[in-house]
Amino acid sequence: MINKEKILVIQTAFLGDAILTLPMLQKLKEMYSESEVDVISNPETSEIFSSSPAVNNVFILDKKREHKSIFSVIGFAKKLKERNYTKLFSPHRSFRTALIVFFSGIKETYGFDNSSLKHVYKHIIKYNYKEHEVMRNLDLVGFNHNDDNLKISTSYMTWLGDTKYTNFSFAKKLGIGTVALMTNFLYLVEFQESTDSATSGTGNTITSYD
Repeated sequence: MINKEKILVIQTAFLGDAILTLPMLQKLKEMYSESEVDVISNPETSEIFSSSPAVNNVFILDKKREHKSIFSVIGFAKKLKERNYTKLFSPHRSFRTALIVFFSGIKETYGFDNSSLKHVYKHIIKYNYKEHEVMRNLDLVGFNHNDDNLKISTSYMTWLGDTKYTNFSFAKKLGIGTVALMTNFLYLVEFQESTDSATSGTGNTITSYD
């Protein structure tokens, strides 16, 4: 029996963290192949997620403008509630994220034990400081990683190579160090798919909730 879910992932951190969330999104799509996987991101990283084959929709949380106040964040969360998500995974650990989790009305929520207001999450996952961020994110979704299965599909590397986010001049405009960007990108290069079964997104859209 196919397990269909409506899944929401919150990652409103900077570019490096966004890139390192991609393997988690891939595994989520593989684990729930017939499900919808949506992401909340900031404006700067929205294209990273909308380009991913694992993501259906991207919702922009503009923390510097439209969603700067607590009340606007609560309003944002209440609009998400209308979409009837069944699961929420949040690699992001801020107070603002905790508000979204609480007011979204999603019953099955997963967050780290060092998250702000961690008790708003139904399932609290240990944040292992000794692991790389990719591994920690995979822990969050319950994927049992090891050296043999830590691989990312060829299709993901193709679109990562094509996207403008591997352009160092673009990274410089965002204030991202070239070394940091390369470190994250090369880490993903090592994360190759052991089987060439690629997932594909459908009609990825970017939405901004005012």
